[in-house]
Amino acid sequence: MKLIGDLSTFKLAGHTTNPTLVNWDHNEKPDLLLGAEDGCFYYWKND
Repeated sequence: MKLIGDLSTFKLAGHTTNPTLVNWDHNEKPDLLLGAEDGCFYYWKND
């Protein structure tokens, strides 16, 4: 593994998250889906 920088400038401070990879657009690049303690889901598309 190699650190290549932040995923986003968006901060989820104070949240315990449960990450999983999804590929809903079927482009062979996994996207990131986070479930958080506030009951919300956060989604980052892999560009």
